[in-house]
Amino acid sequence: MQELYQQPSRFKRWIQINKAFLIIAAVLVALLTYSAFLLFGNASLYTLLSLRKQQEKLLQEVDLLQKQNAKIQKDIFELKGLEPK
Repeated sequence: MQELYQQPSRFKRWIQINKAFLIIAAVLVALLTYSAFLLFGNASLYTLLSLRKQQEKLLQEVDLLQKQNAKIQKDIFELKGLEPK
């Protein structure tokens, strides 16, 4: 009867045999999870790239509005009869 208690269970024996594989699998799962978070999370590469595109569009819009403003100011000076500086 004591022999039954001295023999490790099949599950414990399987874990002992595959310990290195289980550790490598756990590390890979952790790395893949972290990589997915970096690519698609709140502070991700995807968010960074979309914000850069938005920044570029806004800078172009600012440039366009500054040019329109300068033209309108020139028109105002001409209507008032003043020379633009």
